[in-house]
Amino acid sequence: MLRRWRQRRDLEKRVDAVYSALVAHIREPHFYEGYGVPDTLDGRFELLIMHLHLVLRRLRDTGDGGGDFAQELFDTAFRDMDQSLREIGVSDVGVGKKVKEMAKAHFGRAAAYDEALEPGGPSFAEALERNLYGTTSVDGEVLARMADYVTGQIAHLAKTDAEGIKRGELSLASVP
Repeated sequence: MLRRWRQRRDLEKRVDAVYSALVAHIREPHFYEGYGVPDTLDGRFELLIMHLHLVLRRLRDTGDGGGDFAQELFDTAFRDMDQSLREIGVSDVGVGKKVKEMAKAHFGRAAAYDEALEPGGPSFAEALERNLYGTTSVDGEVLARMADYVTGQIAHLAKTDAEGIKRGELSLASVP
């Protein structure tokens, strides 16, 4: 029993390290200043779930789909969103509903991003415009730069050792 508790605690520590790296990365001001992502709750949510999906996608490429680590990373992200909503004053009743909507949004965005990465699918820029920038209009040049950034991030993560991510070691490409 103690061994199982220690394993669980170790998993949580590794996931927290990866999630903290994701959150620190999306706080990079250049996303909001240079890439036109709205510096709002919605804009930060969209940027977080996009990056979360990229990491989960990389973990999915491992034989076990990322297993417990991927699930715990997803759960940690949504527990954090739950806590953030409570901190900004959303009622207990409203939090559950809002988190459910956010999870649904995550799965919709994930499907759109995956479809855009398939041969013959819509361009990634189109998926970004509908999802990441869905609440605002964005210049075509900025949109193309963001699509290039995401494509570069996918390539960077593809070279990243998935087992390293599971050990809590996440390296993300810098924001150009």
